[in-house]
Amino acid sequence: MFRSLYNAPQGLRPALLKVRSSTHHHQIALSNSTQSSNTTSASIQRSSSPNVVSQAAFLSTSISHAQQSQQHQIKTQTHPDPADNAGEKKFRKPHHRNYNNQGHRHNNNNNNNNGNGHRGGKAQSFVYSEKPRPSVLDTLSVSDLLASIKKDPVLMEAMTEEYTNKLDHFAEQIQLGLKLKDSHIQSTRSSNVMTVVNDLSKILQDENFRSLLGTKDLSLYLNLLNNATFKNRLYKLRPANKQDSDQYSSDAMRDEVMLKDATLKMTEWVGQGEFNSILNFEAVKFLFYTMLQFKLEPEILQLWEAGVNEDGELCKIYLSHTILGLVLRLAYDSKKFNYEEILSIYELNTQKTKKIQPELLACIGQVAVKEADYKRGLDSLESLLVSFEEDPKSRYNILSSLSSLHLAFIADCKDLTIAKHFFDKVVDGKLPYDIQLKIPYVQSLLENCYEEAETPEESMELIEDIWTKTLNHIVSTTAKRPSGARYSNLNNTFFGIFFKRYPELNDESYNKLKDLIKTYTEIKVVDEIFLNTIISNYNWGNKMVLEQLIEYYTIYNVERSPVSFRISLKCAKDIQEYSNQEIYAKWLESLKFLDSRGYNYIPIADWAAFRDCTILSPFDQQRKQFYLHVADLYKNYMQDYKTCIRFCKHWQKQREHFRDIAKLSEDGGPERFETDVVCEVPEFRNLKENINFNVFSKEILARV
Repeated sequence: MFRSLYNAPQGLRPALLKVRSSTHHHQIALSNSTQSSNTTSASIQRSSSPNVVSQAAFLSTSISHAQQSQQHQIKTQTHPDPADNAGEKKFRKPHHRNYNNQGHRHNNNNNNNNGNGHRGGKAQSFVYSEKPRPSVLDTLSVSDLLASIKKDPVLMEAMTEEYTNKLDHFAEQIQLGLKLKDSHIQSTRSSNVMTVVNDLSKILQDENFRSLLGTKDLSLYLNLLNNATFKNRLYKLRPANKQDSDQYSSDAMRDEVMLKDATLKMTEWVGQGEFNSILNFEAVKFLFYTMLQFKLEPEILQLWEAGVNEDGELCKIYLSHTILGLVLRLAYDSKKFNYEEILSIYELNTQKTKKIQPELLACIGQVAVKEADYKRGLDSLESLLVSFEEDPKSRYNILSSLSSLHLAFIADCKDLTIAKHFFDKVVDGKLPYDIQLKIPYVQSLLENCYEEAETPEESMELIEDIWTKTLNHIVSTTAKRPSGARYSNLNNTFFGIFFKRYPELNDESYNKLKDLIKTYTEIKVVDEIFLNTIISNYNWGNKMVLEQLIEYYTIYNVERSPVSFRISLKCAKDIQEYSNQEIYAKWLESLKFLDSRGYNYIPIADWAAFRDCTILSPFDQQRKQFYLHVADLYKNYMQDYKTCIRFCKHWQKQREHFRDIAKLSEDGGPERFETDVVCEVPEFRNLKENINFNVFSKEILARV
């Protein structure tokens, strides 16, 4: 296992960096004399650059500083710097020049980007300051650097064992990450990928090491970071992987914290210009994609604005079509730019371009649809279709843009005839290209139908048609794509609209609800997620109908989880007919289920459901003392100290109840709180007391 190098001698940094700046034109020979002479002779042979400050002098001084041993005096075979003859001790960073066989100087500023990751530009000169930021040849990766170092025994001596291990390890982890990234294993959490990204992110905490990175290294790392973030999101969407908020063992939650932290740090380093000399199109693209997954839209726009204001070729990276295709849509959605300004930026960056990249075409089409400029949106779609047919080699990339624009017509088009046309084309399979019907776009279409239809009857008929067609489409594609979260999100929007359309219980609404449940059973087996969604959206305030819906768990032999019991308990909040005794029966039913599933504590989610249907309900006057009585009876069944503190801090925000809650930290027993319910704690197999609530909570609850 390699050793951490965060405390490596600072003097090694320039020595290592100088290796990155040298090319095959440099041949360095360094020999040390005895310690008493305190001198070192060096010979440098350059193929075609006579007037350059000695590379060996800089390297020797750096090694000397790192080892804190002897001082070296460098003699060179090239012309010395006039500043050295004048006795000036400050080093100047040499001009980085590469020469071809004819003696012409190559460009060395590598900040140019043509949208495909290629770079070039004018050479620049840098003057050394007290804290230099050395340039790095972006054609050299960490593995290339390591190979060149190993060929030179003097450089190997300059490199500490720690840095050698660190460079080796970074290169190995990058290669391992790429293999895991391409494995397409969907049945596991891809924990190995997370481990690799976490390891690489820790290595990058070393500022000196970051200065050794090349363009390839940075791009590959950001590629892995983006891929790991996407895989973690997929993993979290699986119903079996959803965790209670107080279950600290969630691997996905820990991974998300790690990935977001790595993304924010990389955003900070790029924003500070730390990677300006090695930044390329691929790196910016993957960084922006990762930031977008964490909904860091303001930070993306801030980075982009800083990038387009950079001097020289660097700004071209941020004005490449693919980057513009991402940024302009965000700028429009955040109202940073209006539609006219978006069009102006688009035209300025495409008027001299023969071919517009598909990402930018899709972007301008999406913005046009949102602005109700359907003609321009259709023009963009037509251009993408032409490219799709004429450029078979690029079809995969074009398809992604084509799909996003097609879905934009479904989700953002206020003309329901046009939107429904694009929707039907997908579910009927009548397209020359394959599109995944993403549920958020269907949800938006359902909302638009509810708001834009001329009559409530027309809107509900259209909404029901879209809902049933989408359900059938999901069933037909389940083998290809996971469906759990898709059903849940679709049904949640649909029944939310249904209960807005039918806000009161009557014969029409009751019969309509039964018909919808029957329709669902004809398409798919009734499961817990479906019933949870209906009960969560239920707002008729009728106890009998609610209990009938809860009975469906038994009627349809649904496998239940703790979530369904919490929902059933919480729904008693708005129904006055529920007595405290009935609410306590629901509470015990939930606890017994937890006990049967091996829980040894009462999760915070159950505490929240019980709180909402009692002390925070519209009928809190009848239920407050009952809540306090039960809370005092079970308060030691919380998971641990963290849960206890979280419970108490919530009540600090509820000032009208805080004095009463504070009494829970006092001695005296639940009898202090009068209630009409006889509450007894049953004998549990697994549930048990885990904390001393009075001890843990007294400090917080005493702040009345």
